[in-house]
Amino acid sequence: MKQKELVTQQRDLAVKLQHHFSESQMRFEHLQHELEQTTDQEESLLKKELLQQEHCVPGKFEHLQHELEQTTAQEESLLQTELLQQEHCVPGKLKSELEILKMERQKEMSDMKKFPKEISEALSKCKVLTEKTNSYRFEHLQHELEQTTDQEESLLQTE
Repeated sequence: MKQKELVTQQRDLAVKLQHHFSESQMRFEHLQHELEQTTDQEESLLKKELLQQEHCVPGKFEHLQHELEQTTAQEESLLQTELLQQEHCVPGKLKSELEILKMERQKEMSDMKKFPKEISEALSKCKVLTEKTNSYRFEHLQHELEQTTDQEESLLQTE
């Protein structure tokens, strides 16, 4: 009689353990699926961001190149004007305008030198923030998985 009860208890325990194992496996598969979805979403967002950055950055460089060409043309024009002034003694009004244009050109050139550095810094910040986001999401999913495992172990110990 005791052996039958022992066998019955062992069978019941085996059924419970199998049930808990099935639940644990389903939770694990669910968490793994969530992790895969999150990773896929992250990769998709990162690719999208990179594509947007690739479209933005070349446009800015083309714009800068166009500005540089305009500035160079203005500089050549100013040099020609200066030569004419020297040859024909152009009045002081043109000289002052020439000085103003030179100062504006210098300011534009110094501003243009800052653009590549600013773009590079923005890209670096974007990459760092993306890595931090991925890290936090992974840690969160890992924490959930550990909690589920701990809960299952405590259930098994209780039984």
